[in-house]
Parts: sequence; C-alpha cells; structure tokens
Amino acid sequence: MNNNQNGLSLISRVVITFILMIIIIVSVIVVELYKDDRTHISVYLNDNPQYQSGSVDNLQKAVTEIGKEYDAAVEFYECDNDTIWENLTRIKDKDDDYGIIIVSGIWMDESICNVIGNCNNKAFYVEDFGGIVHSKNYKTFDFRLYQAKYLAGIIAATESKTGKILYIADKINDKEVINANAFILGMQSVNSELELYVANVEDDGEAKDVLDKYIEEKNIDVLAYGIKSDIFAEYADSKGIMFIGSDKKDNISDNCLTITWCDYKPIFEDTVKIYTNGMTDIGNYKMYGINENAVGLGMLSSKVSNTSKRRIINAKVDLKKKDVFNGELYTNEGELVCGKDEKIPDETFMYGLKWYLKGVIVDE
Repeated sequence: MNNNQNGLSLISRVVITFILMIIIIVSVIVVELYKDDRTHISVYLNDNPQYQSGSVDNLQKAVTEIGKEYDAAVEFYECDNDTIWENLTRIKDKDDDYGIIIVSGIWMDESICNVIGNCNNKAFYVEDFGGIVHSKNYKTFDFRLYQAKYLAGIIAATESKTGKILYIADKINDKEVINANAFILGMQSVNSELELYVANVEDDGEAKDVLDKYIEEKNIDVLAYGIKSDIFAEYADSKGIMFIGSDKKDNISDNCLTITWCDYKPIFEDTVKIYTNGMTDIGNYKMYGINENAVGLGMLSSKVSNTSKRRIINAKVDLKKKDVFNGELYTNEGELVCGKDEKIPDETFMYGLKWYLKGVIVDE
C-alpha cells in the first residue's frame, strides 16, 4: 500500500512539474507574442499657454499620423522647464530598446543635455530650443518658415496698391525678426524701393490698436502677421484690408490672400527612418524648408493676381537652388551683414537674428 502511495506521489509530482513547465513555456510564448516591440515615440510639450498655438496642434497631428503609418507607439506629455529634467531622467532609466523623444518649446540647458548624452539607446529631437549640442543621439531641428514669408512678401508687394505694408510680429518669438527680414526681401524682389513697417506686439488687443494706427496714419492696404490668434484674422478682415495669415484657421475670406504654414511630418518621417535603421549619429542641427515640403503657402484667394502666381512659381524654383539670405545684405542701420558671394549660415538662425534689413521700419 505504501509502495502504491509512494508511486502515486511520484507520478503526481512529475505531472505537476510537467504542467508547471507547460504553463511557464506558454507564458513566455504569450509574452513574446504580445510584446510591444514597436518604435516608441514620446513627445514632451511645454505646458505654458504662451507656447501653445496652432503649431502644437500641427505637431501632435503629424506625430500621430507617423505613429499609424509606421506602427509606432506614441505618447504625449505636458511639462515645463522645471519638470522636463525629471521626465527625461525617468526615461533614461527605462530599459526599452526603442525610444524617440521629441521636445518642443523647452530650453534644453546643460544639465538636461547631460541626461540625454547618457541615453545611448534613445534618439532625441528638440525643436529650436536646443542651445547645447554635444551628443550623437541629440538633434536640433527647425523650420525655414522664413522661405514661406519670402513668398508671402512677393504677393504682398504685387497686390498692394499703396505700397504701404505692415508686418505685426509676435514679441515673444525671436524667430519673427528672421521672418520679417525674409518678408522684406520678397517685397524688394518685386520693387527694391519698398519699405516694410514692423510692429512687435504681445497680444490681440495691442495688435488691433497697431493695425488701426497704421491704417489711419500710413494708409497700409496689406497686412501680414506672425501672432497666433483665433480672432485677429476676423478683426483684420472687418477692416477690409488684404492680409496674409499665419495659421490655417485664418483663411476666412478673400481678403486673406494666403497663409504661411509649416508641417512637422517630413521631420518625423526622417526621425523614424533613421532610428529604426539602427542607432547611428543622427546629426546636430537641420532646418526643414521648401525642399523637404515642410513649409509653404496655403490656398491663394481670388484677389491674388496671375502676376503674383507667376512670380511665386519662379521664386520657388530659385529657392530650391539657393536660400533667401544670400548676396549683399545691409541692415536698416547700414551695416553689411552678408557679402556679395556669401550666405548667412544655418547655425545663425538657431539663436535668431538681432538686426533688421534695409527697408524695415520698426515701430518704437
């Protein structure tokens, strides 16, 4: 009897062990089958309202589309200059093999860049706030939006009847100096004697006051602006003057000659392709423009003449060969900033321009 019981006990143990082994094997198979080995894209956006604009919507849309097309897992987070370090430190300690980190609207100081440098299996793409670059897995990108502003300047100069044109710039955006300079160059490609009024504002209310002032005192008949606003386009339209918007929502009537836009999708397509093909040196700084289909003009209104359209077509061909800021250029104070056979290097645009070109009259 005892021998039978011992035999049954042995058989039971063998069966139980066998069952446990089967369970473990099946569990491992299930884990591998359902393991999320997709490329992971984490996007960190500045939660400060002054950095939230239509471009943020554009970024989120582009990354979401890329996630679907390339079967990537996408997550969005909001943070600020104080909490980004904590978030990136947490990412560094994660042990996933795939990781693309996109940061927009946050200044990347040296302590943050040091964290990035220790994340060897992750690629970081930082939008225009990346002042310190010292790691092969860290890349700063920006748009050549000024190329679209150059084209818009051509339209403004062609369609203006008075030759009086106003550019209202967003005071908190240091890239607006670049955009206004490109705009005047576009205007002067039509008529070298034209001048551009530039006013820097902080909000819609100030922008409205400035517009009223220039309509009354300077007889402007074309307006361009870089501020992000849901209501300023409607106010400009109510004044009956032609304007060039800075967001797709601005294209509300024929008075809106066109809009300037930027698209993040070409940037993030590059990002995913480079990263999924193996972790290599992703470069330091790259600007995306017309050649990459990352910036351009929106639909042209019926008020845009065939002359403007021909000039835009020709200008686009030229921009594919050479950039806006080349050749002999003087500031509005007479200082030579670019020689006859020179061009302004891309790295200059990372930190913004501190001067306006000849022909720009800045509102004090």
